[in-house]
Amino acid sequence: VGGFFKFLLRTRIRFNLTGWRGIYFYAVLAGVISAAVASCFQFATHSILALLTGTDGERVVASFAAIPAWRRIFSLCVGAVLAGIVLVFAAKKIRKAPTPYMEAVSIGNGYIPVRSNLLRSLAAILTIGSGASIGREGPLVQTVTVFASVFGRKLNFSPPRLRLIVACSAAGAMAAVFHAPMAGALFVCEIVVGIMSIDIIAPLLVSSCTSYLIVSILGNSSPLYEISAAYLSINAQTAIFSLILGVIASVCAKGWLVMLVKCRSLLNRSVVFLPFRLALAGVIVGTIAIYYPEGTGNGAHIIRGIVSMNFSLEQISTLFALKVFSVVLFFGLGAVGGVLTPTLTVGGILGFIFAQTLVALGIPLGTEEVIGFSLLGMAAFFTTAAYVAYVGSRVHHGGAYDLSANHRRSCLVRNFQANAHKVDVCVCGFLGL
Repeated sequence: VGGFFKFLLRTRIRFNLTGWRGIYFYAVLAGVISAAVASCFQFATHSILALLTGTDGERVVASFAAIPAWRRIFSLCVGAVLAGIVLVFAAKKIRKAPTPYMEAVSIGNGYIPVRSNLLRSLAAILTIGSGASIGREGPLVQTVTVFASVFGRKLNFSPPRLRLIVACSAAGAMAAVFHAPMAGALFVCEIVVGIMSIDIIAPLLVSSCTSYLIVSILGNSSPLYEISAAYLSINAQTAIFSLILGVIASVCAKGWLVMLVKCRSLLNRSVVFLPFRLALAGVIVGTIAIYYPEGTGNGAHIIRGIVSMNFSLEQISTLFALKVFSVVLFFGLGAVGGVLTPTLTVGGILGFIFAQTLVALGIPLGTEEVIGFSLLGMAAFFTTAAYVAYVGSRVHHGGAYDLSANHRRSCLVRNFQANAHKVDVCVCGFLGL
């Protein structure tokens, strides 16, 4: 490893990799780091799931649906206990608190502590791999940025360049997770960096595209959520419904965030009993999984079902209640993980219920329009400070380019309401967990 960094230092001196040439060169390297670490992270979670369930470990819901009832409880409980033990060890043995990558980029110098963050990453791998109802994107991006920060410090980067290389790695990690390089760059530029300029977005795009290219070569390059048909016509009626959905999503998102914060503060006051609390969450969610395996995982299975119209209104309403309860339970009791995909799931369900309610009221909507409103609910629910970034991510994820105008209407209302409720900081903090 030392020889590799010496080689990079000599290369930088020999080819005069300063200024913009150096920035783009290191942006490419950040993309390589992002793809490699993200692939290893996902391989680790799949391996844990395969070990605990005795399946191939590729899909959480499919794995839990294929195992007996006792093993569903066992898998979640064992993973939760092991994660709790790791977190207790980290709290007692390591004094330096983990620094979120958002803080390191926006107000810090790019330095991210290694041991404390990697131990939390290990706890997240155990939790996510066991099938817990928590997102993987936050811990994965945090893990990638730890390695990028070490990489930059080894090359003696100045604080501004170190911050940029950490931001580039975050964009690459988002691209690797969501198979959406443009959305990853826009997300980091708007929410993490907070400045939308060509000087920032260009290296972020280079890094995210490099990461996506490598991930595509190593695995599947298709969109994360395959959307066969989604359409919203551009007319007055759709515009009004989009505005209404934006207002509803704003109110519901406010309640979602408040619920997460309150449960975390009330249920996670001491680290001493953390393994027991997480074990309790594993037992409860495992019991739910006996009857509803869809309650496990981060909710990606539900999103795929919504865009494929695999659920009825009654089924999705039940899954909505169970998913919200499961995510809040794990998150509130101290599990390490993100809420990005669970938030998308809740927003997608909200949009689906809204569309089906319109149908029940006699408003004719086709299958494509129901899916369209479901995607609209995702965008409106999740959008906070960076509504432009999320419009790009929803369109880019699914290739549904006919929806952007209505997305902007709904997201604009959601963004205005979010600023009024001052929930921007809460959302940014959740995404970095």
